[in-house]
Amino acid sequence: MEIFYGTYGSTEVAYYTYIYAKVEPQYFQQVTSYMRGAVLSGRFISSIVSQVLLIGNIMTIDQLNDLTLGGEQIRGNSYTYTHICIDLLGLLVLFTGASAAFLFGRVMLDWTIHGESLLGLLTLAGGILVTLSAFTSSMIFCYVVYVLFGTLYHIQMTVAYSEIAKHIKPDSYALVFGVNSFASLLFQTVMTFTVAGDQVFVLPIRTQFTVYGIFFLLLGSFYLIKAVVTYIRLYTCGVVLPKNPHS
Repeated sequence: MEIFYGTYGSTEVAYYTYIYAKVEPQYFQQVTSYMRGAVLSGRFISSIVSQVLLIGNIMTIDQLNDLTLGGEQIRGNSYTYTHICIDLLGLLVLFTGASAAFLFGRVMLDWTIHGESLLGLLTLAGGILVTLSAFTSSMIFCYVVYVLFGTLYHIQMTVAYSEIAKHIKPDSYALVFGVNSFASLLFQTVMTFTVAGDQVFVLPIRTQFTVYGIFFLLLGSFYLIKAVVTYIRLYTCGVVLPKNPHS
């Protein structure tokens, strides 16, 4: 299963690399929003179809896995089959993420100047949400946090992917995105092993959320401080901040 999941991840990198190589850099943000929105919409539709097929006893999980390379989406459904609320939340995250990605593709700003501010604000917002969820006893609040956090993530990824592609050479797309994906998975594995696993710290669930929340708060603060430094440097140099980089 993990081999198939790795195959799925590599095809996504190849897809982005191919698209960026075929369009002009000024269209990267818009194209990225379309690609990300399309991928999330596909996952949304496949989740609905697979859930209907499972609930209606039309197909089994094994049969669905035969139709899906690696069964990446179905792997999640096999757990949530008896937890419909969680599955519906996953569908909602895909829907809001796809919508946000499409809409944000039309926000034309000079992200070389304002990108750090966006990343800082959204990361801080995510950190606040995750930290608050560690101290609540309301499942509804946690569900809302889950949806909002997922939406914020997809917005950040839309801008980050397009900006990375704009500032590297075309023949480096596959290498850079591949290394980024590998590094993120490696970091995720380390965090899961040390924070969420039972081999190192053995932290309670609420403490795990607090750790993740503090991590995002620190990361968001770093981006915001860097953004402030950028704005001050531009202001002292007398640079007028453009509202639309293509105007």
